[in-house]
Amino acid sequence: MRHHISIKLKITLWFTILMLALAGISLGFVAMSGDYVMEDNVKNTLMKTVDGNAKEIDYEHGRVEIDDDFDYYVNGVMCSVYDLNERLISGQIPSSLRFSEVKFENGLVRAINAVGDAYFIYDRRVDVGGEAAVWVRGVAAATGGGSIVGIVGRLLFFILPFLVLIAAVGGYLIAKRAFSPVDKIIKSVNAINGGNDLSKRLGLSDTGDEIHHLAATFDKMFGRLEKSFNAEKQFTSDASHELRTPVAVILGQCEYLEKKPCSQEEYMDGIEVIKRQADKMSCPISRLLGITRIEQGTAKAVLERADVSELVEVVCREYFADKERITLHTDITPGIFADVDISLFSRMLENLLENAYKYRRKDGGNVSVTLRSLDGSAILSVKDDGVGISVEDHEKVWRRFYQADQSRGADSGLGLGLPMVKQIAELHGGSVSLSSELGKGSVFTITFPSQLSTTV
Repeated sequence: MRHHISIKLKITLWFTILMLALAGISLGFVAMSGDYVMEDNVKNTLMKTVDGNAKEIDYEHGRVEIDDDFDYYVNGVMCSVYDLNERLISGQIPSSLRFSEVKFENGLVRAINAVGDAYFIYDRRVDVGGEAAVWVRGVAAATGGGSIVGIVGRLLFFILPFLVLIAAVGGYLIAKRAFSPVDKIIKSVNAINGGNDLSKRLGLSDTGDEIHHLAATFDKMFGRLEKSFNAEKQFTSDASHELRTPVAVILGQCEYLEKKPCSQEEYMDGIEVIKRQADKMSCPISRLLGITRIEQGTAKAVLERADVSELVEVVCREYFADKERITLHTDITPGIFADVDISLFSRMLENLLENAYKYRRKDGGNVSVTLRSLDGSAILSVKDDGVGISVEDHEKVWRRFYQADQSRGADSGLGLGLPMVKQIAELHGGSVSLSSELGKGSVFTITFPSQLSTTV
């Protein structure tokens, strides 16, 4: 069975291996370069000490005088003074080292082996006056800095593994914290996937990093899924609600014609009933499909520059061409252009006109259509003096299949026209509003955004 390594563990292993490599390289570098660095340090200290002591030698009253500031042993350097015959004047170097056998050479640092150890020796000739001169010799162990290198190496040997451990633990904790939203995403997705509640969300704040941005994207996706699912559920509910009666009438009529011998006239009447109910079914099906497509985003508006003023004139004229007991009033500002889907815009206006006509006064009525331009926006209003809508029903009329008994006449529609008006307006980037009073009529207003322009 194949075992998968988590991303957190992979990141931790990567940090650990990287730190181990850096620690190994660091120790190797110290081991290789330490001797060279410390050797140069010993040589520089040796030369500096000898040159400094050379300044403390004078020649007075026919003899060599060595000041009290002369350092015979300092910073691991042993110093002594010799005459030109290489006889010791001052200072002492252990006889076991036998440096007296080494010839003097002015200003040259040399490496000498003595008693199995390595030393550096440096001689400086000092002219103290006249023909008088002396030698100042300094000797320092070549491994004088080795102890420091060893200490540094041991410190690194213990500190670097500790740093590697800190890096591994810190890397794991950082990775765990960074990927903790992923665990929450997995649990939330599994909960949503295993249940029927699509309203659940991950609820992670978008802090700007990739994982939180992914969670926010998931929430948007769940929102669209919920909206799509609810639209499908709503469509099924609405369709069954609206089609139940026509289907029942059709089935009943078919059973009646099938069981009972009928004359040709009765058959024709039965077919007429079936056809009328089928037509009644066709209208809500078409509108429900249109609304659902708009909700799910499958129906896209094909926008084109159009003369909205002329379009409103044509739609009003054609709709009321065969309507009786109704008076149409129009106040349309000419030359208003906008980017609209002509088919959807015409359907939206027809729905408003149909709503005004259906709920007119029984003894006739008036419908007023106005179109004007204001601050770069176009405002379309359809006003009637019909039965009106009560204030408590103003928000409800935008729901599908909603019927308010007090605001509807006998020839009420399916309750799909106004929801479609709202959706088409929003699809065009516009908004809808309603002003109505029961018994005094209604005014529906569509306002389009500022991209609408007026052309004279």
